[in-house]
Amino acid sequence: MELRIVHDLLDKVVLDDGRRNIGRVDGVVLELRRDAAPVVSAFEIGGRVLARRLGPRLARWAVALGRRWPALGNGVTRFAMRDVRTTGITVSVKCDGRPTPALAWENWLREHVISRIPGA
Repeated sequence: MELRIVHDLLDKVVLDDGRRNIGRVDGVVLELRRDAAPVVSAFEIGGRVLARRLGPRLARWAVALGRRWPALGNGVTRFAMRDVRTTGITVSVKCDGRPTPALAWENWLREHVISRIPGA
């Protein structure tokens, strides 16, 4: 199967086994092979990964935020390509996304911000 990394993978919504949105593909992991073309071995989700992709200044900022508030910057989740069910408008993976760091930011917001809003 031919995979065009930017078109078919980067920034696509990732859905878990329960069809829950667990984030977007923020980075790609390539496996370098001797005397052969590189192969996409995994993809990553997480603010730190996205910040690194956007530039070194944002990457340093994300690391600093992660030190201060771990839920904001430390949640990097890696999915092996063997766990990908389908790619298209979305990327479906064979896993339950709830216990992964991919949802750490969302869980932190729900616990520390949303739950304090009256009527929420």
